[in-house]
Amino acid sequence: MLTARHQASRTARRIGSVAAIALGATMLGGALDAASADCTAATGCGGGVSTPSTSGHTITVQVSGSFVSGGSSGSGGTTSVAVPSPCWYEQGYSGKEYAEWVDSGEAAAIWHHTGGDADGSFEAHPDYQKHANDDDGHWYGGSCSSETFGDDLDSFFAYSDKWFADHETVWVPAGGQPPTPPVPPTILRDAALKAMTLPEPTFDWNPKAQGAASLVNLDTWFWLRDNVDNGSVTASAGGNSVTVGANRESVTFSAPDAGAVDCADGGTAWSDGATSDCVLYFRRASAGAPVTAQSHWGVSWTANGRPMGALDPIDATDTANVRVIEVQTVNRAG
Repeated sequence: MLTARHQASRTARRIGSVAAIALGATMLGGALDAASADCTAATGCGGGVSTPSTSGHTITVQVSGSFVSGGSSGSGGTTSVAVPSPCWYEQGYSGKEYAEWVDSGEAAAIWHHTGGDADGSFEAHPDYQKHANDDDGHWYGGSCSSETFGDDLDSFFAYSDKWFADHETVWVPAGGQPPTPPVPPTILRDAALKAMTLPEPTFDWNPKAQGAASLVNLDTWFWLRDNVDNGSVTASAGGNSVTVGANRESVTFSAPDAGAVDCADGGTAWSDGATSDCVLYFRRASAGAPVTAQSHWGVSWTANGRPMGALDPIDATDTANVRVIEVQTVNRAG
Protein backbone atom coordinates (compact mmCIF):
# COMPACT_ATOMS: atom_id res chain seq x y z
CA MET A 1 0.00 0.00 0.00
CA LEU A 2 1.37 3.38 -0.98
CA THR A 3 1.21 6.15 1.59
CA ALA A 4 1.24 9.83 0.79
CA ARG A 5 4.69 9.99 2.40
CA HIS A 6 6.01 7.34 0.03
CA GLN A 7 4.48 9.17 -2.88
CA ALA A 8 5.89 12.52 -1.82
CA SER A 9 9.38 11.02 -1.97
CA ARG A 10 8.75 10.23 -5.62
CA THR A 11 7.74 13.70 -6.76
CA ALA A 12 9.82 13.34 -9.88
CA ARG A 13 7.50 10.53 -10.88
CA ARG A 14 4.55 12.93 -10.72
CA ILE A 15 2.49 10.56 -8.59
CA GLY A 16 0.40 11.62 -5.71
CA SER A 17 2.13 14.57 -4.08
CA VAL A 18 0.04 17.31 -5.67
CA ALA A 19 -3.04 15.13 -5.49
CA ALA A 20 -2.63 14.61 -1.76
CA ILE A 21 -2.47 18.33 -1.00
CA ALA A 22 -5.17 19.38 -3.44
CA LEU A 23 -7.56 16.65 -2.37
CA GLY A 24 -7.25 17.39 1.32
CA ALA A 25 -4.84 17.33 4.25
CA THR A 26 -6.62 14.29 5.71
CA MET A 27 -4.79 12.17 3.15
CA LEU A 28 -1.32 13.31 4.08
CA GLY A 29 -0.91 11.08 7.11
CA GLY A 30 -2.84 8.07 5.82
CA ALA A 31 -2.96 5.56 3.06
CA LEU A 32 -4.24 6.14 -0.45
CA ASP A 33 -6.09 2.83 -0.64
CA ALA A 34 -3.29 0.97 -2.41
CA ALA A 35 -3.47 3.56 -5.16
CA SER A 36 -1.67 6.62 -6.37
CA ALA A 37 -3.35 9.59 -8.01
CA ASP A 38 -1.86 12.28 -10.19
CA CYS A 39 -3.73 15.57 -10.39
CA THR A 40 -0.95 17.50 -12.00
CA ALA A 41 -0.44 21.20 -11.55
CA ALA A 42 -1.46 21.51 -15.19
CA THR A 43 -4.98 20.33 -14.42
CA GLY A 44 -5.62 21.03 -10.75
CA CYS A 45 -7.86 18.84 -8.63
CA GLY A 46 -11.39 20.08 -8.91
CA GLY A 47 -14.48 18.75 -7.23
CA GLY A 48 -14.85 16.04 -9.86
CA VAL A 49 -11.61 14.32 -8.93
CA SER A 50 -11.67 11.26 -6.69
CA THR A 51 -9.02 8.95 -5.37
CA PRO A 52 -9.18 5.43 -6.87
CA SER A 53 -10.80 2.96 -4.51
CA THR A 54 -9.36 -0.40 -3.57
CA SER A 55 -11.45 -1.95 -6.35
CA GLY A 56 -9.50 0.10 -8.87
CA HIS A 57 -10.62 1.99 -11.93
CA THR A 58 -12.24 -0.18 -14.57
CA ILE A 59 -12.44 -0.07 -18.35
CA THR A 60 -14.92 -1.95 -20.51
CA VAL A 61 -13.24 -4.60 -22.64
CA GLN A 62 -14.80 -6.26 -25.68
CA VAL A 63 -14.33 -10.02 -25.64
CA SER A 64 -15.20 -12.24 -28.60
CA GLY A 65 -14.34 -15.62 -30.05
CA SER A 66 -15.40 -19.20 -30.61
CA PHE A 67 -14.83 -20.14 -26.96
CA VAL A 68 -16.51 -17.17 -25.30
CA SER A 69 -19.48 -19.38 -24.54
CA GLY A 70 -18.15 -22.74 -25.69
CA GLY A 71 -19.73 -24.57 -28.58
CA SER A 72 -18.44 -25.25 -32.05
CA SER A 73 -15.29 -23.61 -33.29
CA GLY A 74 -16.14 -20.45 -35.18
CA SER A 75 -19.60 -19.89 -33.64
CA GLY A 76 -18.86 -18.44 -30.19
CA GLY A 77 -20.10 -15.04 -29.19
CA THR A 78 -19.26 -11.54 -27.99
CA THR A 79 -19.53 -9.96 -24.57
CA SER A 80 -18.22 -7.01 -22.57
CA VAL A 81 -16.37 -7.27 -19.28
CA ALA A 82 -14.97 -4.67 -16.87
CA VAL A 83 -11.26 -4.94 -16.09
CA PRO A 84 -9.01 -2.86 -13.83
CA SER A 85 -6.81 -0.32 -15.58
CA PRO A 86 -3.50 0.75 -13.98
CA CYS A 87 -3.83 4.28 -15.39
CA TRP A 88 -6.70 6.40 -16.61
CA TYR A 89 -7.90 9.99 -16.98
CA GLU A 90 -9.56 11.74 -14.04
CA GLN A 91 -11.77 14.82 -14.38
CA GLY A 92 -10.14 17.95 -12.95
CA TYR A 93 -11.08 21.63 -12.90
CA SER A 94 -13.43 23.22 -15.39
CA GLY A 95 -11.80 25.67 -17.77
CA LYS A 96 -12.85 28.62 -15.64
CA GLU A 97 -11.84 27.00 -12.33
CA TYR A 98 -8.43 26.10 -13.67
CA ALA A 99 -7.79 29.60 -15.01
CA GLU A 100 -8.74 31.12 -11.67
CA TRP A 101 -6.51 28.59 -9.85
CA VAL A 102 -3.55 29.47 -12.06
CA ASP A 103 -4.07 33.24 -12.14
CA SER A 104 -4.50 33.45 -8.35
CA GLY A 105 -1.01 32.02 -7.83
CA GLU A 106 -2.31 29.06 -5.82
CA ALA A 107 -1.17 26.55 -8.44
CA ALA A 108 2.39 27.87 -8.39
CA ALA A 109 2.45 27.82 -4.58
CA ILE A 110 1.33 24.20 -4.43
CA TRP A 111 3.82 23.20 -7.09
CA HIS A 112 6.63 24.92 -5.22
CA HIS A 113 5.85 23.31 -1.86
CA THR A 114 5.60 19.79 -3.33
CA GLY A 115 8.90 19.98 -5.15
CA GLY A 116 7.56 20.76 -8.61
CA ASP A 117 9.79 20.21 -11.59
CA ALA A 118 13.55 19.93 -11.29
CA ASP A 119 13.94 23.71 -11.32
CA GLY A 120 10.93 24.23 -9.03
CA SER A 121 9.05 26.32 -11.61
CA PHE A 122 5.38 25.96 -12.47
CA GLU A 123 4.07 26.00 -16.02
CA ALA A 124 0.35 26.15 -16.71
CA HIS A 125 -1.12 24.34 -19.67
CA PRO A 126 -0.38 26.53 -22.73
CA ASP A 127 -4.03 26.51 -23.86
CA TYR A 128 -5.63 27.28 -20.55
CA GLN A 129 -6.63 30.84 -21.48
CA LYS A 130 -8.69 29.52 -24.42
CA HIS A 131 -11.06 27.91 -21.93
CA ALA A 132 -10.87 30.51 -19.15
CA ASN A 133 -14.60 31.29 -19.37
CA ASP A 134 -15.83 27.74 -19.86
CA ASP A 135 -17.75 26.35 -16.87
CA ASP A 136 -18.88 23.16 -18.63
CA GLY A 137 -15.78 21.56 -20.15
CA HIS A 138 -13.03 20.10 -17.97
CA TRP A 139 -9.34 19.36 -17.92
CA TYR A 140 -8.45 15.70 -17.43
CA GLY A 141 -5.21 14.53 -15.88
CA GLY A 142 -3.73 11.10 -15.29
CA SER A 143 -4.21 8.77 -12.34
CA CYS A 144 -2.48 5.46 -11.73
CA SER A 145 -3.16 2.65 -9.26
CA SER A 146 -0.69 0.04 -8.05
CA GLU A 147 -3.48 -2.43 -7.33
CA THR A 148 -2.99 -4.54 -10.46
CA PHE A 149 0.75 -4.84 -9.80
CA GLY A 150 0.46 -6.32 -6.31
CA ASP A 151 3.78 -5.95 -4.45
CA ASP A 152 5.80 -5.33 -7.63
CA LEU A 153 6.08 -1.56 -7.16
CA ASP A 154 9.16 -1.26 -9.37
CA SER A 155 7.14 -2.51 -12.32
CA PHE A 156 4.28 -0.23 -11.33
CA PHE A 157 6.46 2.88 -11.28
CA ALA A 158 8.10 1.88 -14.57
CA TYR A 159 4.66 1.49 -16.14
CA SER A 160 3.24 4.70 -14.68
CA ASP A 161 6.36 6.69 -15.64
CA LYS A 162 5.91 5.65 -19.24
CA TRP A 163 2.18 6.25 -19.12
CA PHE A 164 2.58 9.82 -17.86
CA ALA A 165 5.29 10.46 -20.45
CA ASP A 166 2.99 9.30 -23.25
CA HIS A 167 -0.29 10.83 -22.04
CA GLU A 168 -0.52 14.57 -21.63
CA THR A 169 -3.27 16.51 -19.89
CA VAL A 170 -6.27 16.83 -22.21
CA TRP A 171 -9.17 19.25 -22.55
CA VAL A 172 -12.60 17.61 -22.86
CA PRO A 173 -15.55 19.82 -23.86
CA ALA A 174 -18.99 19.40 -22.28
CA GLY A 175 -20.55 16.10 -23.31
CA GLY A 176 -17.21 14.66 -24.43
CA GLN A 177 -15.24 11.73 -23.11
CA PRO A 178 -11.52 11.57 -22.28
CA PRO A 179 -9.39 9.16 -24.34
CA THR A 180 -9.57 5.51 -23.37
CA PRO A 181 -6.16 4.61 -21.95
CA PRO A 182 -4.36 1.46 -23.08
CA VAL A 183 -4.93 -1.68 -21.06
CA PRO A 184 -1.76 -3.77 -20.52
CA PRO A 185 -1.73 -7.00 -22.55
CA THR A 186 -1.45 -9.11 -19.39
CA ILE A 187 -4.75 -7.71 -18.08
CA LEU A 188 -6.41 -8.37 -21.44
CA ARG A 189 -4.97 -11.88 -21.38
CA ASP A 190 -6.52 -12.52 -17.97
CA ALA A 191 -9.86 -11.14 -19.18
CA ALA A 192 -9.77 -13.47 -22.19
CA LEU A 193 -8.93 -16.46 -19.99
CA LYS A 194 -11.74 -15.62 -17.58
CA ALA A 195 -14.23 -15.41 -20.45
CA MET A 196 -13.01 -18.66 -22.05
CA THR A 197 -15.35 -21.63 -21.73
CA LEU A 198 -14.02 -24.84 -23.24
CA PRO A 199 -16.59 -27.18 -24.80
CA GLU A 200 -17.61 -30.03 -22.54
CA PRO A 201 -16.36 -33.35 -23.92
CA THR A 202 -19.78 -34.94 -24.38
CA PHE A 203 -19.40 -38.42 -25.82
CA ASP A 204 -21.06 -41.49 -27.30
CA TRP A 205 -20.25 -45.18 -27.23
CA ASN A 206 -20.83 -48.51 -28.91
CA PRO A 207 -22.08 -51.20 -28.50
CA LYS A 208 -25.49 -49.98 -27.41
CA ALA A 209 -27.64 -52.93 -26.60
CA GLN A 210 -30.87 -52.83 -24.61
CA GLY A 211 -31.49 -49.30 -23.38
CA ALA A 212 -28.15 -48.01 -24.77
CA ALA A 213 -26.23 -50.47 -22.61
CA SER A 214 -22.72 -51.72 -23.24
CA LEU A 215 -21.70 -55.31 -22.69
CA VAL A 216 -19.45 -57.08 -20.17
CA ASN A 217 -16.17 -58.43 -21.56
CA LEU A 218 -16.50 -56.62 -24.86
CA ASP A 219 -14.51 -53.63 -26.10
CA THR A 220 -16.64 -50.48 -25.82
CA TRP A 221 -15.77 -47.69 -28.23
CA PHE A 222 -15.90 -44.11 -27.01
CA TRP A 223 -15.74 -40.89 -29.05
CA LEU A 224 -16.60 -37.22 -28.70
CA ARG A 225 -19.91 -36.17 -30.19
CA ASP A 226 -18.80 -32.60 -30.95
CA ASN A 227 -15.18 -33.15 -31.93
CA VAL A 228 -14.02 -29.50 -31.64
CA ASP A 229 -10.25 -29.38 -31.27
CA ASN A 230 -9.41 -25.66 -31.28
CA GLY A 231 -10.82 -22.24 -30.53
CA SER A 232 -9.88 -18.82 -29.19
CA VAL A 233 -10.96 -15.72 -27.28
CA THR A 234 -9.86 -12.18 -28.14
CA ALA A 235 -9.98 -9.26 -25.70
CA SER A 236 -9.46 -5.71 -26.98
CA ALA A 237 -9.38 -2.26 -25.38
CA GLY A 238 -7.45 0.99 -25.56
CA GLY A 239 -5.55 0.11 -28.72
CA ASN A 240 -4.32 -3.31 -27.54
CA SER A 241 -5.66 -6.70 -28.58
CA VAL A 242 -4.84 -10.08 -27.06
CA THR A 243 -5.91 -13.50 -28.30
CA VAL A 244 -5.82 -16.63 -26.15
CA GLY A 245 -5.97 -19.81 -28.19
CA ALA A 246 -6.71 -23.34 -27.01
CA ASN A 247 -5.92 -26.58 -28.86
CA ARG A 248 -7.21 -29.92 -27.66
CA GLU A 249 -4.26 -32.27 -27.32
CA SER A 250 -6.01 -35.44 -26.12
CA VAL A 251 -9.00 -36.91 -24.31
CA THR A 252 -8.89 -39.45 -21.49
CA PHE A 253 -11.87 -41.78 -21.05
CA SER A 254 -12.01 -43.61 -17.71
CA ALA A 255 -14.34 -45.72 -15.57
CA PRO A 256 -13.82 -47.28 -12.12
CA ASP A 257 -14.16 -50.85 -13.41
CA ALA A 258 -12.55 -50.39 -16.81
CA GLY A 259 -9.37 -48.36 -16.33
CA ALA A 260 -8.50 -45.42 -18.57
CA VAL A 261 -7.50 -44.82 -22.17
CA ASP A 262 -5.90 -41.73 -23.76
CA CYS A 263 -7.26 -40.78 -27.16
CA ALA A 264 -5.27 -38.22 -29.13
CA ASP A 265 -7.98 -37.70 -31.75
CA GLY A 266 -11.03 -37.69 -29.49
CA GLY A 267 -12.00 -41.19 -30.63
CA THR A 268 -13.55 -42.54 -33.80
CA ALA A 269 -17.29 -42.96 -34.21
CA TRP A 270 -18.19 -46.61 -34.63
CA SER A 271 -19.05 -47.87 -38.09
CA ASP A 272 -18.72 -51.20 -39.91
CA GLY A 273 -15.12 -51.76 -40.89
CA ALA A 274 -13.71 -48.89 -38.78
CA THR A 275 -11.02 -49.37 -36.14
CA SER A 276 -10.27 -47.53 -32.90
CA ASP A 277 -7.92 -47.75 -29.95
CA CYS A 278 -10.22 -45.52 -27.87
CA VAL A 279 -11.92 -48.36 -26.02
CA LEU A 280 -12.72 -49.44 -22.48
CA TYR A 281 -13.32 -53.00 -21.29
CA PHE A 282 -15.96 -53.48 -18.60
CA ARG A 283 -15.46 -56.52 -16.36
CA ARG A 284 -18.79 -56.61 -14.56
CA ALA A 285 -22.39 -55.61 -15.10
CA SER A 286 -23.61 -52.27 -13.75
CA ALA A 287 -26.86 -50.35 -13.65
CA GLY A 288 -24.81 -47.22 -14.40
CA ALA A 289 -21.02 -47.24 -14.63
CA PRO A 290 -19.75 -43.62 -14.37
CA VAL A 291 -17.59 -42.92 -17.42
CA THR A 292 -15.65 -39.65 -17.43
CA ALA A 293 -14.20 -37.89 -20.44
CA GLN A 294 -11.45 -35.40 -19.62
CA SER A 295 -10.16 -33.29 -22.48
CA HIS A 296 -6.70 -31.75 -22.19
CA TRP A 297 -6.08 -28.37 -23.83
CA GLY A 298 -2.83 -26.59 -24.56
CA VAL A 299 -3.16 -22.81 -24.23
CA SER A 300 -1.06 -19.97 -25.67
CA TRP A 301 -1.51 -16.26 -26.31
CA THR A 302 -0.58 -13.44 -28.65
CA ALA A 303 -0.48 -9.69 -28.03
CA ASN A 304 -1.18 -7.42 -31.00
CA GLY A 305 -0.32 -10.32 -33.29
CA ARG A 306 2.97 -11.17 -31.56
CA PRO A 307 3.35 -14.66 -30.02
CA MET A 308 3.77 -14.44 -26.24
CA GLY A 309 4.20 -18.10 -25.37
CA ALA A 310 2.36 -20.89 -23.59
CA LEU A 311 0.03 -20.61 -20.61
CA ASP A 312 -1.01 -23.24 -18.09
CA PRO A 313 -2.96 -26.09 -19.72
CA ILE A 314 -6.68 -26.41 -19.02
CA ASP A 315 -8.87 -29.52 -18.66
CA ALA A 316 -12.59 -29.91 -19.27
CA THR A 317 -14.66 -32.87 -18.10
CA ASP A 318 -18.00 -34.55 -18.66
CA THR A 319 -19.43 -37.68 -17.05
CA ALA A 320 -22.19 -40.04 -18.16
CA ASN A 321 -23.54 -43.22 -16.58
CA VAL A 322 -23.22 -46.15 -18.96
CA ARG A 323 -25.37 -49.20 -18.26
CA VAL A 324 -23.39 -52.43 -18.63
CA ILE A 325 -25.22 -55.73 -19.09
CA GLU A 326 -24.07 -59.32 -19.22
CA VAL A 327 -25.28 -61.43 -22.12
CA GLN A 328 -25.35 -65.18 -21.57
CA THR A 329 -25.49 -67.86 -24.21
CA VAL A 330 -26.04 -71.59 -23.98
CA ASN A 331 -23.86 -73.88 -26.06
CA ARG A 332 -25.65 -77.20 -26.63
CA ALA A 333 -23.15 -79.83 -27.74
CA GLY A 334 -24.59 -82.51 -30.05
